[in-house]
Amino acid sequence: MLTTQAVKADRKLLWLGTGVLLGLILWFMPTPAGLTVAGQHALAVVIFTVFLWVSGAVPTSVGSLMMIGIVLCLMPNEVPATKFLSFWTQDTMWFVLVSFIFSVVIQKSGLGNRLAIYVFSLRNLLVIDIALLVLNALFSVVGMAASFPKLVLLMPLVVSMAALSGMPKEDPYVRHVALMINVLANQTGLLVYSGFVLNPALGPLGGFQLDYTKWLQWFFPPALVYTLISFVVLYLLFRPARGANGFDVKVIEEKRRELGPLSRKEQKAIVWLVVAVVLWATGGMTGIPAGFAAVLVAAMLMLPGIGVVNFKEFVQATDWNTVFMLMGVLSIGALGATGFAKWLWGHILPSQLPGNPMVALVLISFLVELLHIPLGSLGTTQALAVPSLAAYGPTVGMSSELLSIVAYMSIVGQFFFVYQNAALVAGQGFGLWKPKDILKFGAAMFVVTPLVMGVVLLPWWLHMGWIR
Repeated sequence: MLTTQAVKADRKLLWLGTGVLLGLILWFMPTPAGLTVAGQHALAVVIFTVFLWVSGAVPTSVGSLMMIGIVLCLMPNEVPATKFLSFWTQDTMWFVLVSFIFSVVIQKSGLGNRLAIYVFSLRNLLVIDIALLVLNALFSVVGMAASFPKLVLLMPLVVSMAALSGMPKEDPYVRHVALMINVLANQTGLLVYSGFVLNPALGPLGGFQLDYTKWLQWFFPPALVYTLISFVVLYLLFRPARGANGFDVKVIEEKRRELGPLSRKEQKAIVWLVVAVVLWATGGMTGIPAGFAAVLVAAMLMLPGIGVVNFKEFVQATDWNTVFMLMGVLSIGALGATGFAKWLWGHILPSQLPGNPMVALVLISFLVELLHIPLGSLGTTQALAVPSLAAYGPTVGMSSELLSIVAYMSIVGQFFFVYQNAALVAGQGFGLWKPKDILKFGAAMFVVTPLVMGVVLLPWWLHMGWIR
């Protein structure tokens, strides 16, 4: 009798074989009209990789390495290695590679725990929610570029506060706070360049230059509006009944007394995080890309005496699966130059968009939402949607920057199912909310998101001159 582990292994082998067969069929079939041979081969490799990612046949990192190896060995003339791997000479990959150290600093120094306890010491639920919004935004600003570390800092405190207050995990108040943390950990990542690991990839995929300063100038205002609207929707959908009991105030006050004054480690963490933010924010003036500045600060954070963490702690905290998946995402962007992405989206988008830009943007956002459902991966959907839409934009009187950010916010901000977002997968493990809660929120945002992109934010798009 087969064990559960053996059944899972057999299923993965079946998915892997199916992916290989699908890739071979696409590679050797007659070239479709309007697609070059190079584009056909690129399409075959990408569909094979996406299938591996979505089916779970192999970890996303392994799928990325498979794709890179296939292209380098079988398509050297169609996609030269110097162009295919050019992302290593840009600051994007370097930023992601070292971004995890900033999460380690906030956690290991105790600074994150101190900030979280101060937030929970507030009495009013709405004030706590607003403080959680600000705290998650602050974490994004100082380089906590993944949602999971935010959850690791905040979710255990919710569990602890609930237990010490005699509240079950199923309590509506506990569920409300947990959902607010989980969603905001994700949404606030859109606010700044350093807020999410996939943010730095947006420029290379969209074909335009992007840095910390440009993100603040171009994308922070619309991202803030979208985050605040998401915040309001979440608050109203899961607001506890009037008069519901919150966390025990005495317990929280005791937690605050245990903190004591700022430790030496916390003080050093604050100094280095400020240095990093200043370098990122002034990159437009100094000419130092954010990723390269992050490498320099990361090295200093590990120096004896003046540092906060050691190299082993940094390596252990690094999500290597995310690092290698991002390599795959950026590689798909490079493969888009073969024309397969434009050809693919030519069959998804209508032959002619509505002349009204408001209606056109609503439609585009809606189509991206639909694409995200079966793919179930932020990185995969970003890699497939952004390059094509960025190239498509100028042909319909919209800039590459506009359609890139509309597609990206529609991917990051809307989800029906837990599998669509790694932060939700991690957050579900704490047992403070149910998948049906995400479905409820996602159903609301499925309607809200396109309206925000095409209606609410239209004045900003016009102000930026991104619509002709």
